[in-house]
Amino acid sequence: MSAFNLFKKKKAFHSLVNSNIHKNGDEIFLETSGVPIFDENNTFKGYRGVDNNITERKIAVEKLHRSEERFRALTESAVDSILTTDIHGKIILFNDSLLESFGYKKDEIQNQPVTLLIPDRLRDKFEKRIMKFQSTGQHSLSGKTFLSTGLKKDGTEFPFEMSLSAWG
Repeated sequence: MSAFNLFKKKKAFHSLVNSNIHKNGDEIFLETSGVPIFDENNTFKGYRGVDNNITERKIAVEKLHRSEERFRALTESAVDSILTTDIHGKIILFNDSLLESFGYKKDEIQNQPVTLLIPDRLRDKFEKRIMKFQSTGQHSLSGKTFLSTGLKKDGTEFPFEMSLSAWG
């Protein structure tokens, strides 16, 4: 059996990321991927592989993580209630002020529909606006501040000011 056939039969694949110093002194990141090569006696002979410079991707990911950390810190320290939903209206991010305002605990609100915070009598209209936003990517109240009515966990309603912003 040829080395190529043995190589195909093993189907092993290795990939790792290494930090290296370029000849100009800059740190670069290489993703090394390879497959083992065996001879006809099934003796390991080495690897055949390729290096990809992923420095720009790694820097971009690090910048994104730092930005997310700053956003979370800002959100958590805000006095105002802050809530982020996905395009389907599922709650994905919120701060302690929101929990306090609505009377929920973190595990009771995470990944729940935002309509949980809306009185029954207003949900239909709200859900129609979410569906329109899903199909058009635009919301008639985006960028505006308006008075709304919230529903606390204990069932009481309360007025609050709301601003909507769409994120990319």
